[in-house]
Amino acid sequence: MEMERLSVRDVVSWTSMIMAYGSHGQASTDVELFNNMKKTNEKPDHITFLDVLFACAHGGLNDEGHSVTILIDATAAN
Repeated sequence: MEMERLSVRDVVSWTSMIMAYGSHGQASTDVELFNNMKKTNEKPDHITFLDVLFACAHGGLNDEGHSVTILIDATAAN
């Protein structure tokens, strides 16, 4: 993926890539990027969450979308 080529990997760059893949109908890649973002300990923001939920909804990835909503709830509780 293109993330390896970026010198700065912050929430903005992760979210931009997630948004790009999601808007082109690549929901599985979107979720994969989101999971990779979490592995780097970069914290998703509200825009990141909306983008990945949008991709899950439009890509039929119901289980993945449900996992994201659980993470949103856990993040909001902290």
